[in-house]
Amino acid sequence: MRRLTLPLVILLIFGISMLIKTVAFSVDQREQALVLRFGKIVDVKHAWGGDDQPGLKFKMPWDNVVFFDRRNLMLDAPAKQILASDQEWLVVDVFARYRISDPLLFYQRVTTVRGAKLRMTPFLEASVKSVLGSQNSTEIVSGHRADLMKAIRDQLESQTKGANLGVEIIDVKIRRADLPSENAENVFSRMVTERAQESARIRAEGEEQALKLRAEADREVRVILANA
Repeated sequence: MRRLTLPLVILLIFGISMLIKTVAFSVDQREQALVLRFGKIVDVKHAWGGDDQPGLKFKMPWDNVVFFDRRNLMLDAPAKQILASDQEWLVVDVFARYRISDPLLFYQRVTTVRGAKLRMTPFLEASVKSVLGSQNSTEIVSGHRADLMKAIRDQLESQTKGANLGVEIIDVKIRRADLPSENAENVFSRMVTERAQESARIRAEGEEQALKLRAEADREVRVILANA
């Protein structure tokens, strides 16, 4: 009897553990999950901005679970040559950070992170071309890029929202915006010339102001002497 009982207990424990595996799953704090039943989404667990907490979750034995990251994700576009408004070519390398804000919509529209990259990369490239293409090359390479990065981010956000991808754009960073070697000397020479002209203009304005002040002082002296 004991010989029969032990195998039955082991078999029962094994059966219970297998049953638990088919009806229970765990969602990490860094994850969000969709529960699919015969290919149809029936539940969302620990979605971004929702009240559901991470931990042990339950489903029907025939349900499937798809996990997505709740953390910030990277969209890295290949470096491209961009024509600035002054007809100078720039080699530009940018990346964007985003999060999956609506896992249900994300799954319906792009299914995977790879699918999201395929949809979003053209949006990022178009935004970079639109913003930087309207700027002078000297303004782009001079390092004052905060406004440019925000403008690119805003355009990218507008396009991804228009496409209903279920993502939120966090920011866009310009990793590199350099002149090709054959263009660098001409552009930097122009930058030096422009700054020299600006300095000369400021000095000229200062000298003009000084002359005006001296003329005004001389006039006041003449008036005082005449009255005396």
